[in-house]
Amino acid sequence: MEACSLNSFIQELTPWLSGDYIREVYLDDKGDVVVVFLDGVRNAYHIDDCTQAEVKVALKDLKEKGLAVRD
Repeated sequence: MEACSLNSFIQELTPWLSGDYIREVYLDDKGDVVVVFLDGVRNAYHIDDCTQAEVKVALKDLKEKGLAVRD
């Protein structure tokens, strides 16, 4: 698991938004963001500079950009 800021998380995902690389994104039971890639790789991110509500807003934005975000 990687600890990062919300901004760093978004920057890290940005290159993957332009293609079909990500299967889904979701919050796990600990409140960490999990990104599942089509090849089965899972990356977990502990976003430590904002509230859970702000993380949910960011995930909603990713969903609007076409990613499969699990509720």
